[in-house]
Amino acid sequence: MLLRCARPALRAASSTRAKIARSFAIKVDSDSHSDFAPQSNQKLPESVAERIQQDIEADDVVVYMKGIPSAPQCGFSNAVVQVLSLEGVEGYGSYNVLEDPELRQGIKDFSEWPTVPQVYVKGEFVGGCDIMIQMHKDGELAELLKEAGVETKAK
Repeated sequence: MLLRCARPALRAASSTRAKIARSFAIKVDSDSHSDFAPQSNQKLPESVAERIQQDIEADDVVVYMKGIPSAPQCGFSNAVVQVLSLEGVEGYGSYNVLEDPELRQGIKDFSEWPTVPQVYVKGEFVGGCDIMIQMHKDGELAELLKEAGVETKAK
């Protein structure tokens, strides 16, 4: 009985964390007084492309995926999360495209790559699931991460 009560709370907390991570990039229109408006030194992007550019510059590794790393919502997104875990990559930026239809289409347009997940390292598009798996198998991903100066945990 306690587990049933705790699960919705965990889902809500996870969803809240995802929204907080993305909140700086969402414009808030309100009829309330400007004293109550969000305050930030972060410039709000005017387009989804600017928003994506801001995202990929904010972290060494960024994944646009379906779901979140702790709860991927498709097998391909899960595979990318597992590959990054095997490579020892932790604390990367991730964005759930299922929460934002504009982002879901925008990331495809931005990279000129038709599918999600998409992985960026140091602002450069690396590829999707198949490419990440192949690079991992060939040792190319470890080399790329090392050359890019991305910190990894030794496995």
